[in-house]
Amino acid sequence: MSENRKEILDAIMRAMEIEKDTFDFYTAAEQKTFDQGGKRIFHWLAKTEETHYLKLSELYSAMEESGRWVFLRRLHHLPGGRCPWRVARRFFNR
Repeated sequence: MSENRKEILDAIMRAMEIEKDTFDFYTAAEQKTFDQGGKRIFHWLAKTEETHYLKLSELYSAMEESGRWVFLRRLHHLPGGRCPWRVARRFFNR
């Protein structure tokens, strides 16, 4: 394995660790808050981090096996096709 490929794999693994830590943070925040709206947003954020982790895991596997980048096509959307960034922007601009 080339040094460059190892560096890329290490970077992807670090990104996966960050996603996991962030998932744990949002999950704990969801459990601690009493506000139902807060619980919903923390749950959504945790699920988003979980999705990021899974995509990075796919990327890691592809890079490890073939040494090639894969491009993940699917964007994150909420039920009903709503864009999560618009929902989050509305929530934080209250």
